[in-house]
Amino acid sequence: MISKVLLDFCTCLLLSLLLVIPFSSSQNVETNRTNNCKQAAVCQPLTAATCFGTKLPYALTSTTLTGLASLEDVHRRLRLWEGLTNVPKCWALVQPFLCAAYLPRCVNETVDLPSRELCELTRGPCKIVDETSGGWPEFLQCENFPYDCVVSELAYLLFEPSKCI
Repeated sequence: MISKVLLDFCTCLLLSLLLVIPFSSSQNVETNRTNNCKQAAVCQPLTAATCFGTKLPYALTSTTLTGLASLEDVHRRLRLWEGLTNVPKCWALVQPFLCAAYLPRCVNETVDLPSRELCELTRGPCKIVDETSGGWPEFLQCENFPYDCVVSELAYLLFEPSKCI
């Protein structure tokens, strides 16, 4: 019991740090972050406003990052990841990353890229992905995502402070 409490605390602490560290008072860093942390995309309305049961705080997304043809395909692929609910340490961290990658917020024909830090945070607890399923899909490789992006607003939804100690 104590180890689960400690793990929950550490997870919340790590996510809190990720949410705070990228912010900088430097205008130059902010401009670079904005340019590097977005990608051109074709926006489309969300067909389902949730990801893993959590309501998404935006109405437009894109399939650009996944390379999939439709949002229906995206939701089918997301359902395949639900097996990770049996690996709670992984599941707690991977949800915001998967939602940010499969269903990114899209505004003015650009999507917000997930941060590399958020991606890398999933790798230790989710090493079972590499061991059992042939690894992470190419588009989910951490080197595809830039450092120092503002962590997706999805992290706030899935990891609310009330779930921390």
